[in-house]
Amino acid sequence: MSIHSVECNVGTNPITIETGKMARLADGAVVVRSGDTVVLVTVVSATKVKEGQTFFPLSVDFEEKLYAVGRIPGSFMRREGRPSLPAVLASRLIDRPMRPLFPYDFRNDVCIQCTVMSVDYDCSPEVAAMIGASACVSYSEIPFAGPIGCLEVGYVDGQIVMNPTNEQKHNSQLD
Repeated sequence: MSIHSVECNVGTNPITIETGKMARLADGAVVVRSGDTVVLVTVVSATKVKEGQTFFPLSVDFEEKLYAVGRIPGSFMRREGRPSLPAVLASRLIDRPMRPLFPYDFRNDVCIQCTVMSVDYDCSPEVAAMIGASACVSYSEIPFAGPIGCLEVGYVDGQIVMNPTNEQKHNSQLD
């Protein structure tokens, strides 16, 4: 498998999607970079349906690691706990637009893992994770009628701003 990279500009920072370097055993894996934000997104699907299964089991996990923002937990709480509320909301934001794009009769287990490797406060890891999830599933052999896209929108000084910086978010009238 060769390494392939695509870059495009949306807002102030370029977004780079790279595949073929990490997680080669997954059905699809990409590394999405936006500024200094780096998110590894992988997707894996079961090869066959469980007997008697009548629903589509799609699992989306958005993992925030404390090391991604430069914090190392000390003393008693050394391990990562359960997902934070923003992580749960990010998982749902990825799940909701993607779920209807799978075939109606598709019943194989699908698991999408979004792992935040590093965070730049001016570039949202949630946006990078959603773009990565769409790219992963689109280029894998999993049937999917995508892709989807994502960006943050702000309204600063009478102008619409795509993927606003942290300072612009504080001054924005729209989120």
